[in-house]
Amino acid sequence: MKLTEDLQTTSTTPSSKPAGFKFDRETAYVQDFLVSLGVQDRISRRISPNLTVTEISGPNTRWLNAKDRRVILLKWSEGSTSIPISVFFLSQSEKQNFGHASLLTESAKKNSSLLGKIADATQNLFSGKPKDLLGSLCPQWINEDFAGMIDKRMLWALPESPIVTTLLDKTSKATLELPVLPSVFAFNNPYLGELLEVTDPDVTKDTKILSMGCGAGLEMAYFAMKHKIVVHGVDINPIAVLNSKMIADDLGVENLVKAWTSDGFNQVDEAYDLIFSNAPLAMTERREPDPNRFDPQGEFMKKMLGELSRFLRPGGRLVVMSHRNLTPYLPDQFDFRILKNFEVKIPLAISEVFLRP
Repeated sequence: MKLTEDLQTTSTTPSSKPAGFKFDRETAYVQDFLVSLGVQDRISRRISPNLTVTEISGPNTRWLNAKDRRVILLKWSEGSTSIPISVFFLSQSEKQNFGHASLLTESAKKNSSLLGKIADATQNLFSGKPKDLLGSLCPQWINEDFAGMIDKRMLWALPESPIVTTLLDKTSKATLELPVLPSVFAFNNPYLGELLEVTDPDVTKDTKILSMGCGAGLEMAYFAMKHKIVVHGVDINPIAVLNSKMIADDLGVENLVKAWTSDGFNQVDEAYDLIFSNAPLAMTERREPDPNRFDPQGEFMKKMLGELSRFLRPGGRLVVMSHRNLTPYLPDQFDFRILKNFEVKIPLAISEVFLRP
C-alpha cells in the first residue's frame, strides 16, 4: 500500500478520551482540517482587538473551489485563547460566489459567555457594507463582484441510513455525532444506504474491500465494525481521507480502516474481492463544477473502469452507484447487471461490474 500522501489526525482514540471528550475532539478535528488546508503557510493581520484574519494558500484549498486557491481564516482571540470562527473564499465558478464555512464547534456554541464575546467581536464586521467586509477579510477582494453565497459548513451529524443506525445502536454509538469536513461529500445522502444494502449480505471475514472515492468514509467504518475486517479506502481529496480517519477513530475502528490519497487507482497496488464506489455522477450536460457530485463526460468513470481488471481478484466485482446504463463506459472485457433501481430526481441504479466469463 502506498501511503506517501497519507494524512494523520492528532486526536486520540475513543477509549482514551477524557471527560471533556466532545469539546476536545471537535477542537482537534477543526485544527486538523485547517492544517490539511495549509494554515501553516500563513500571513496574518489583526482587524480588531479580538479578530485576526489569516491567509491560507495550501494546495488543498482547491477542494473548496477557491479562486486563486486563496482562503481566509477568521479567528477570535483573547489572551492565550484562540478560536477559529470561519473560513471565507471566492469561488472560481462561472458565476462567482462568496464562500463561507463555519468552524465554530457545537461545544463553543453552547458556551453562552464565549459565544457572546465572539458575537460582539464580529457584529461590526458583518453589519457593514459587503465591500467593506470583503476588504477587511482580504484587500484583493474589495473590488470583486459576486453573484451569491456558498455555504460549506463543517457538520456534526447523526447517520440517517437505517442499516448504519441499526449497527450503531448495537455498539452504543447511536448518539455520537460524526464529522463532515468542508469540501467532503456528506454521508447522509440517498446513496450510502442503497450501496450498503446490496453489498453487505455477501461480505465475510475473508472479503478484501476497497472504497473508491471514500468521501467521509462511513461505509468503510461500517464494514470494519460489523465484520471485524480491514477495509481500504482512497480519495483524490486529502480532506476526505482525513475525514475517513476521524470517523474510524470515533467509531473505534481506526486500526481496521486504512485510507490514503489517490487519483483513482494510481496509488493502489493490491487486488480486491469487492470495490465499491459512490462515484461522482457521470454527466454529459454542462453543470457548475462540483467534483464531489458530478463527473463531466464520465471521464472518471471511464478511467476507473479502464483500469479495473488489474485490481480485481478472481471473481471480484465493482459495485457502483450511477446511471442505469453503464454500457457507454464499459471496456469490452466487462459486463454489468443492475442490483437495485432507485430515483433521486433522476433514475439511478446500484450496478455490479464484473469480468465476462
